Amino acid sequence: MKNQRLEVIQRRQRRRARLFLVAAVVGNGLLSYSLAFGPMGMPRFFETRRVQVALEAEIRALRDEIQTREGNIKRLTGDKHYIEGIARSRLGLSKDGELIYEFVH
Repeated sequence: MKNQRLEVIQRRQRRRARLFLVAAVVGNGLLSYSLAFGPMGMPRFFETRRVQVALEAEIRALRDEIQTREGNIKRLTGDKHYIEGIARSRLGLSKDGELIYEFVH
């Protein structure tokens, strides 16, 4: 009698263990599918990563441009020779008494 009860209990435990195992496998499969193909899955992750890399490159380029412009501002506010060079090259200005020759190809 005790052996029969023990066998019944052991069968129930095995059945519960199998049910738990099946539920865990199915749950793991659903979770894996969701991670791979869901709206926030791997394709979305890779797209977001690609956008992040592109934005970081753009930020670096903009920081370099800011640094260049800040250098130009410093030179424009403090370097008289630089200002004179720009006035001569871009605006065609000259000092009193100077003649400017322009060569056309």
